[in-house]
Amino acid sequence: MSLKNGNHDLILVCGVIPCIDNQVLLEELENNLKQGVKIVLLSPIEDTKLANNLSLYCKYEAGSEEGVIALLTKCLASNLPEDLQEYFDDLDDGYLSAETNIGEDEIEEISAFYEQAKNPLFIFGRDFLVHERSHNIEKLLHILKNYSRLELLPLTDFTFNESYEIPEIVEELKSFDGTAIVVCKAKNDKETKLLIGSPQFSIAAKSSNNQDLHVNIGGGVILEKKFVIDENLKGTIALMPMLEEENSYRYKVAKITKREVQ
Repeated sequence: MSLKNGNHDLILVCGVIPCIDNQVLLEELENNLKQGVKIVLLSPIEDTKLANNLSLYCKYEAGSEEGVIALLTKCLASNLPEDLQEYFDDLDDGYLSAETNIGEDEIEEISAFYEQAKNPLFIFGRDFLVHERSHNIEKLLHILKNYSRLELLPLTDFTFNESYEIPEIVEELKSFDGTAIVVCKAKNDKETKLLIGSPQFSIAAKSSNNQDLHVNIGGGVILEKKFVIDENLKGTIALMPMLEEENSYRYKVAKITKREVQ
């Protein structure tokens, strides 16, 4: 993947945390920032490497990708066929804005960036394509590609349809209240033994630095981890490094309990 010759003046990045997930993408984005390109990141977790240089960071709620892409498509798609226009006219964007945590002012700011851009790019990660509502998310992505000026760049294998289907009504978004984790790629074996969280997560999980924990992610899966505080992280979603890439949706509600070490 290379963004060097794209001449993009606006890059929207969604469903990926570059500093954690994709070092090549991170370097490409940093180079574009140096060239004055506007970059908007939409993610449940702030990117610690890009945070201070982004044009806009929109923190959406984990699990709400369907709502996020619906809001973006309504905002940026134009010259729609009548049946699609009726679909978006009926979309309850007030509800979606509240549930995704993407405010109307943020959507307006993205729209303003888009209107000013001559060559906008939309990069999206696997979080959209392994979501339990991926079939409807894909319909919305097809509309965004066919009825906006955005060039769409998936970070995983994905085939776009030239035709469109009317999307389904966006489902009521599930809550990730409580302590949540995100599975990410481990740098080494040692890191797989850790649960890495912010000071805020430490308070929410009632866990202290270097404490041994049981992490229950449901389905009978209970993992033994040592909790480590990373002062650079923000929010109440902790990182759970694994050697193998997660093939399912990687954000999970977790029950955290203290582990007694013999």
